[in-house]
Amino acid sequence: MGILIACEENKAKLPYRFKVTDTGIYTAEELFYYVYHNFLLLTDELYEEAFLMWLEKELFLPEKAEKIREMKKNYSGYDAQVEAASILLLDNSYYQEEEVQEFLLRQNERKNVSPGELAVKKAESFLQHGRYFEAGMIYESLLAGDGMYAVLKEEAGRIRHNLGVCRLHTEGFKRAAKDFKAAYEMTGGEESKRQYVLCMLLGGNESTFGAEESISEAYVKGIREEIQDSLLQYGSSDEYKKLEELKEARDSGKPADFLQGVRERLESYKQEYRSENS
Repeated sequence: MGILIACEENKAKLPYRFKVTDTGIYTAEELFYYVYHNFLLLTDELYEEAFLMWLEKELFLPEKAEKIREMKKNYSGYDAQVEAASILLLDNSYYQEEEVQEFLLRQNERKNVSPGELAVKKAESFLQHGRYFEAGMIYESLLAGDGMYAVLKEEAGRIRHNLGVCRLHTEGFKRAAKDFKAAYEMTGGEESKRQYVLCMLLGGNESTFGAEESISEAYVKGIREEIQDSLLQYGSSDEYKKLEELKEARDSGKPADFLQGVRERLESYKQEYRSENS
């Protein structure tokens, strides 16, 4: 864990947005944290001039920007990416030197990792950032058995489950249910079983589950009750009440109150997004 120093620091007027995750960066602390924890999702942008100019003009780190420019004369590709990360992470108050050295060792070891393993790690990083479409594309390639994405058979069940998570967000309950069912059949995993039944019920499929699926009526009944409890809890939540107030303002012809409420909700969502992706 990096050391956080309680001090004032420069905050960018214009954030830098990383290409893959669209994460907005406002401070040096946010930048170093992002690089340290999301290296697999970085591109050559770490040594592109647009990023270096932002580093100089917004974070007032001209020394680091100049070091990266000099580094580019001797390195390219993945090596340049690792060197740029090294320049950013070393000699600051957020990470100790041994933490940075451990980080660099991990990145250099990845040169010897198989394409399949690297693809799995990259897909997991996408999944953690809510980039479900990108993660799903990688998982599909892995399961298709593409030559460069060959994976061990025992990994397939976990990958199929994660693909279900992606498709739940991109295609809905019905499509996701197929992946969760396949994952359950491959591994017998309890979470895949639970997600399969949830998707079937939430998707409106009330048909009985086949005996071959080893899913009892008592189990399905328990999931139905879990769904009802969740709906009741949401109905009494502050978020639900605020949305109901917005609906009432709209329906009762109070446009000013409605627009003010929408602005407040949007600002709240933006703050939550920044907090989750900083």
